[in-house]
Amino acid sequence: MRQLGGSVGIALTSTFLSHYTAESRSALVTHLSPESDSVREWLTGVTLGAMRSGGSLEEARHKADGLLAMVVERQASMLAFDRLFLMMGLALLFGSLLLLFFRTGRTVGGSIAH
Repeated sequence: MRQLGGSVGIALTSTFLSHYTAESRSALVTHLSPESDSVREWLTGVTLGAMRSGGSLEEARHKADGLLAMVVERQASMLAFDRLFLMMGLALLFGSLLLLFFRTGRTVGGSIAH
């Protein structure tokens, strides 16, 4: 029974993590626009850095776009882990509060039944 509970917990955690990562990624991407000055400056800087290490302008742009996607994915994963950690903490808190309502083995009128 304990293994089944652990398996269900891992499956739920994995499902929530992938869902929250996708949700965070879509929220972050809405703030990235090619017309934005900060995004354009960042991409230009990364493109120039990639060109210095060798390669054509097209390869450098491709590398810069890939690096931006990797940074967004990393931040989305961090936000998803943060949200999932909060969810697990709240579940632990509420689970701990439920322990107050469990019986502790005290019986009325005698000994503990086997």
